[in-house]
Amino acid sequence: MGRSLSRRLVVMGFVLSAVAGLWTGLWVVRSEVRGSMIEMQGIAAREAALAAQDASMRWSEPVRLIGWAEQTAGLLDAICRVYGPDGRVIASSGGTGGSADSNAAAQLGPGVELNRALAGETATDVQQNPVGRLVVRAASPVRAGDRILGVVWLETPLAEVVAPFGAWWAWLLGLGVSVGLGVAWSAVVARNIRTELLQLRRAAADWAQGRYHGLPFRRKDELGQVAEELAEMASAFQRSTEDLAMSVEKLHLEKDRLEITMQHLVSGVMALDGRGRVEWINPVMAELIGEQRVIGRRFWGIQAFQPIYAMIDQAVRNGEGGRYDGVFGPARREVEVHVVPIPRIPGQGQEAGSTKDVGRSEGRHLSGGSSLSGGAVVIIHDVTERRRLEQVRKEFVTNVSHELKTPVTAICGLAETVVEEDLAPEERKHFLELINREARRLEQLVRDLLDLSRLESHLTTLHRRPVDLAEMARDVVQDYGYAAEQAGSHLYLDKEGDCRAEVDPDRVRQVLSNLIDNALKYTPAGGRVDVRVVGTDPREVKVEVADTGVGIPPEDRDRVFERFYRVDKARSRATGGTGLGLAIVKHVVQLHGGRVGVESEVGKGSRFFVQFPRRWPPDSLP
Repeated sequence: MGRSLSRRLVVMGFVLSAVAGLWTGLWVVRSEVRGSMIEMQGIAAREAALAAQDASMRWSEPVRLIGWAEQTAGLLDAICRVYGPDGRVIASSGGTGGSADSNAAAQLGPGVELNRALAGETATDVQQNPVGRLVVRAASPVRAGDRILGVVWLETPLAEVVAPFGAWWAWLLGLGVSVGLGVAWSAVVARNIRTELLQLRRAAADWAQGRYHGLPFRRKDELGQVAEELAEMASAFQRSTEDLAMSVEKLHLEKDRLEITMQHLVSGVMALDGRGRVEWINPVMAELIGEQRVIGRRFWGIQAFQPIYAMIDQAVRNGEGGRYDGVFGPARREVEVHVVPIPRIPGQGQEAGSTKDVGRSEGRHLSGGSSLSGGAVVIIHDVTERRRLEQVRKEFVTNVSHELKTPVTAICGLAETVVEEDLAPEERKHFLELINREARRLEQLVRDLLDLSRLESHLTTLHRRPVDLAEMARDVVQDYGYAAEQAGSHLYLDKEGDCRAEVDPDRVRQVLSNLIDNALKYTPAGGRVDVRVVGTDPREVKVEVADTGVGIPPEDRDRVFERFYRVDKARSRATGGTGLGLAIVKHVVQLHGGRVGVESEVGKGSRFFVQFPRRWPPDSLP
């Protein structure tokens, strides 16, 4: 505690009190002594003047002056001398101050007061004699008219003058007691102040740790005002801290929501800073550009962005957005690219290594000036599937129009012939049969279109029940036995394991019929079609239809399940059919929660397979 505030306050109070008290006491004593000495000098001057008048009446008798000096010295309790005009002693007393005083007076000799008296004025002086005593000397001229006969010189000790002030040490003692009490009071005050300052310090430490509370003392002085203001400041800071914490929490929440949203967007998103560096990228964008580690790299170092380098450069450097439609990335996807500049914060300065410096060092993009934006956001929409669906829709409309036009044209032409021509009964019957066949073809097309529309719109309700798919396949194979014989193909059925599953029998029969019919149409005479039902998996039953037909090229395999898609359009129309069979198969199987696929080799044949879960829902399977 040697350097504590309380000790320093006590010491400072003591020093200041002591110095002030001592200075005041000494000043008072000195003033009193000086006043008494001046008063004594005045008395001595008057006594010397009276003695000089008395001596002038005895000056004519020098012998009597010696006795007079002794008498005057005794009367005034002083040493008395009479000097002649030449400054020599004419008469002198032995003095009542003792031999020591007399000897001291003789040793000291007269001072300036004698010279001033010889000059005609009464003078006084205070001196210290050789024995250390203060004395008052007074000299007055002895006159006879205007002539100076000599000088009367008196020396009086000041012991009587100083003696009344000898008690000043007692006064100083009292002063010391007062100073001590002042110091004690200062110590008490300092201790209280120290205690309260320590409380303030502990409170400040708690506030710094986020533990806000009030102060235990309530003073009305300046320290109390400071403590009150600090408490108010702490309370305001606590409210600000709580508000800031809530704001930060909200920002973190919004940031997390934004990141989750951006991470799960179906579009690619990438953020660039004002220097063209990648700050953030979502997984879709990483997949589109074919690179993963791009954070911190400049955009012109990413090869996939080559078609839009200039557009990004304009957005980052000049704050101008842009759009690009075309092929993008190593996967050559059809995309729509939007580049949006990020506004620069007002007052934001050019940081070190600005875009101007970057342009000079790289010699490529962002050259010719500093960035006018705070960066840019690149958004890429993969529209490959959408444009494919648009193409499919166009093809669908074209195919539907063509498929409808063919039978309608045939029906109209045949009907006109029957109506306008005079035909024999046999010819009329033949034309009517052709009209009936085209009408049925048209009816089947419309039925398949409606059926497919309901399947795609999920408007079809499945009526599930346990069915042995092997038995159902046997019935369908028997139904197509005649068609296979007519086509010159061989149709076989094989089964393995337990083939029971919970399915809609009508819809599954439709699937098997379409697969077998499709296989027979594309298998040349002498070929074979194998239908195989496999139930060895406890979770599902698999149906395979393999043929030895012409096969499917690799580029067409992903599209064979689309509506009206035909690998060989001329052959398909020659063999009949609506072109919707495989599309219906896919939707029926998916509606059952199953899978569909195809394997094929050109010139060797194809194998279509569908898989149905044994029970519904699939979670109930063992």
